[in-house]
Amino acid sequence: MPEQEAGVAIINRFHPLAPDSKVVAIGCGYGRETLKITPIVNRMYGIDVSKKILDKAVNFLGTRNVHNFTPVLADNYKMAIPDSIDVVLSIVVMQRLTRDLAGY
Repeated sequence: MPEQEAGVAIINRFHPLAPDSKVVAIGCGYGRETLKITPIVNRMYGIDVSKKILDKAVNFLGTRNVHNFTPVLADNYKMAIPDSIDVVLSIVVMQRLTRDLAGY
């Protein structure tokens, strides 16, 4: 089973992803894992602490024809994410992140 299918299969064990699903990824980074989920859901919200990282996610996903991704700065998540979310996930949030990548 390809890596993309394996990750989606794990999520589907807990809550099936569908074309009308709204998903939040906490610590989305530049969008590598998000790319695996966006093709099968309605909306993907990616939360991260750095605008620079979110800009990289938008660029990374946009060059791969992903247009259902909404970047959300961590400080603004309460205002930016609707109440009707189907799945919230976090794959690897705590990682080595240099200051230049985080935009500090």
